Amino acid sequence: MKHIKKLSMLMIVVLAVAICGSFPSEVFAGKVLKGTLTGVVVDQSGKPVSNTQVYIYQRDWSNTDGLGQPDWKTLIGKTVTGRNGQYKIALPAGEYRVMFVPSNLDLYAMEAYPDAPIPRLGDSITIRYGKTTGGISAKLDPSGKIGGYLYDTYPGRVGQPLANTAMALCHQEISYINCFQFVSTDETGYYEFK
Repeated sequence: MKHIKKLSMLMIVVLAVAICGSFPSEVFAGKVLKGTLTGVVVDQSGKPVSNTQVYIYQRDWSNTDGLGQPDWKTLIGKTVTGRNGQYKIALPAGEYRVMFVPSNLDLYAMEAYPDAPIPRLGDSITIRYGKTTGGISAKLDPSGKIGGYLYDTYPGRVGQPLANTAMALCHQEISYINCFQFVSTDETGYYEFK
C-alpha cells in the first residue's frame, strides 16, 4: 500500500510537470518572464520629443463596450522618453497597447500607437519573453483646438452669452461616454478645448 501511494504521488508530479511544460507561461519558478519594448517619439519634422510619458495598457475584461469587447484601461507600466525621444521598458510577456502623452499639450496631441486618439482604437503589440519589440514609435500631431461661443436658447434670452458655464470634452464609445477635459466659458460665452 505504501508503494502505491508513492507511485501515485510520483505520477501526479510527473503529470503536473508535463502539463505545465506544454503550455506557454509568463511565470517560471516564481519569476515573471519579461521582454523589452522600445521606440522613439518625434514631432512632424522628425525632431525628437523628450519628456513624453509612455503608458502601457493591458486588456480589462471587467469593462467592456457592450458588445463583449474589452477596454484597454489597466495600466501595466509607464516610462518617459529621454532627450533623444527614445524610451525602453521591460514588461511581462503579453499583449498591450501604448499611449503617448507629451509634456507640452499646447504643442502636441496625445496619441495611441500607431496613430489613434485612445488605446482602444490603437493597435495591439505583443511582448515576447527574452525578445525586444522595437519600433513602437509615434510621430506626434500638433495640438488642435475646439472652440466657440455658448449662447442661451431660453425664450426671452435667446442669443445672450452664457458666462461661467461648465463644459466637457468627451469621447463616446459604443456603450459609455468618457469625458477627459473640462473648461468654463468666459464672460462672453467663449470656450476652448486644447
